[in-house]
Amino acid sequence: MNRIPLLIFGASGHARVILDMAERCDQFNILGLLDSFKPVGEKLMGYPVLGNESMLPELAASHPTLRIHIAIGDNDARERIAHQLTSQYPDVNFATIIDPSAIVSRTAVIGPGTCIMPGAVVNAAATTGKHCIINSRAVLEHDGQMEDCASLGPGAVAAGGASIGRSSALLAGSILKHAVTIGKHCVLKTGTVLSMPGPDGSIFEGNPAVIIGNRQPGDRYL
Repeated sequence: MNRIPLLIFGASGHARVILDMAERCDQFNILGLLDSFKPVGEKLMGYPVLGNESMLPELAASHPTLRIHIAIGDNDARERIAHQLTSQYPDVNFATIIDPSAIVSRTAVIGPGTCIMPGAVVNAAATTGKHCIINSRAVLEHDGQMEDCASLGPGAVAAGGASIGRSSALLAGSILKHAVTIGKHCVLKTGTVLSMPGPDGSIFEGNPAVIIGNRQPGDRYL
């Protein structure tokens, strides 16, 4: 079997999970990690930090089928890095990583660079954009939609036909009810249950949810 050469961008806790998943997928040859804030040679789960994104042309020349996965849990930061990489290196290819224990419908459409973690479910006709995160035991129900860089935290549920805007986050255990739409850069705090539409930048909390604030792209939410 010809394994796909894989670079992980990022070397933090989220990267540990991605490395673990990539090992279980048994289709990748993990070359190492890229990180601007970690010293070259430092290891994470036995894999070395090779440098920063400036290493990409050299590594791509050595590995023509190279794929990159951006292992950064913060949606806004992941969106920024994705834009930076595609602007500087237009030929970059991103790896989608799906844990073998996840259940993904054959009719679902999964965008490049997305990760689907252990025990997650993506049901019929659901779609994700690029660089989304569907965390452990999260559910994207039938006909649900996630735009680029959106995320479902552990155990979060987006019910049938729900729509999640770009870089919005459902934190752990939160629920977006059937056919409800939220805009970009929204956050559902842990355990929130939302049954009404949400405009861009809304922060929701509670059951039933209320808007407790607004955020700008880049504001911390994790």
